[in-house]
This record gives sequence, C-alpha cells and structure tokens, in this order.
Amino acid sequence: FSFIILFQFTFSQESQLVEVDEFPVFPICSLVPSSMQNICFEETISEHIANNFVYPKAAMELELQAVVKVFFEININGKVEKLFAKASLVGVKFDEQEALLRANQIFEQASIDIINKLPLMKPGKVNGEIAPFPFEIPIIYRLPRLSDNSNQVYPID
Repeated sequence: FSFIILFQFTFSQESQLVEVDEFPVFPICSLVPSSMQNICFEETISEHIANNFVYPKAAMELELQAVVKVFFEININGKVEKLFAKASLVGVKFDEQEALLRANQIFEQASIDIINKLPLMKPGKVNGEIAPFPFEIPIIYRLPRLSDNSNQVYPID
C-alpha cells in the first residue's frame, strides 16, 4: 500500500488582510531558523503522517481506495481542534448509500486517528497575536498494483 501527501496550507480571514508572523511550530522545528519553520512544519507533518499511516484492514480486504481531505486547526494553545475528514472513494461505485457512507467512514476515521496523534505545538501568530491556524491536508490511500513496475530499476544498455 502507499500514500501520498499533498500539503496545503489554507488560511482565511473574512474582512482584513492577514499577515502571518509565525507559523505553528512542531517541537523539533524550534531548532531551525524562523525563516525555515514553515518548511520544517510541512516536512514534519508529512513524516508524522508516514509514520502513523495505517491502511484500514477492512478497506484493504475490499480493495477500496480513497482520497481523504482532513481539516483541522492548531489552536492558541498549540493543540489540534476542529478536526474532521471527508473521504472520496476512488474507482468504485456503491448502489447502496449506507455502504458508501460506511466505506467513507473507514478512511475518515483512519485519517482522524493520524492527525489526533500530532504533538503539542507552539501556536502561530497572525498580525502579532497568537491565533488559531486552519489546515487542509489530503491523505491518499492507494493499493499497490501487482503489475505496477513504477519503482523497478531497468539497466541502461
């Protein structure tokens, strides 16, 4: 099985121009210069997802694949909150709405479990004040193909 992480930082404020002073900081990222902390955040969250990624057994047995968009905030205390996920199954059709809902829930719960394991962070600052930071991160659940030779190395003659 494999997964792909495409990191997307989304932040919106209804009425004013927003100036991000400091990105939320993972504990390990406090060791890097402040100009590199947003890159450290992206790399560290990707590593966290890779290290905590578990393909749901039921989904694997049914050969299901999905893209899950995970939405959450790092609040003013550096904790994850307002966490929810929305799964979209790929390459399959369900005739029964209940079966589709249950299949999506399997992937959504697996993704929520990953994000719930994030460590306490130093909160970010917007316009000079500590503020919550919303994020959207897609997690892709893709089964390996037996005929997939994309990682095979061929000699050059």
